Amino acid sequence: MYLHLRLATTCFIACFQEAPTANAVSDLTSTSFRASWQAPPDALEYQLDVSADTFNTYLPGFQLKTLTALADTLTGLSANTHYQYRVRAIGPNTCYSFYSDTIVLTTTGTLAIDTDALIALYNATNGSNWSNNSGWLTGQASNTWFGIVVSDNR
Repeated sequence: MYLHLRLATTCFIACFQEAPTANAVSDLTSTSFRASWQAPPDALEYQLDVSADTFNTYLPGFQLKTLTALADTLTGLSANTHYQYRVRAIGPNTCYSFYSDTIVLTTTGTLAIDTDALIALYNATNGSNWSNNSGWLTGQASNTWFGIVVSDNR
């Protein structure tokens, strides 16, 4: 939509570009996630922002990252970390939309981090003298250790 304004002898052209709708995160892991959004009418490109501190700073390469696709996968992230993303559209005549809603997420934990904590617990509580410590510190995956139940990779 375009609005023509005439003030004195100067003519201004204002435009309106509808914002994209950000979708919930998909393919979330301990080190990656997929950001996606729905296209508004007339959008030609998108600018994606991703941050770990509510957009005070941005992840390298993710401040106004220009895309033509309706999704982008981020990799190389830190486990158990809060991230946010938002996107805006660019329409005809370089007309920018407002930002979408901000999507907030936390990357998942890793079994390795949890295993380190379990080993520390074992050592701190004299695990070698437990009545049943089968599987503990044997080199087997921690989900095989007596008393440990792993759910959602945690």
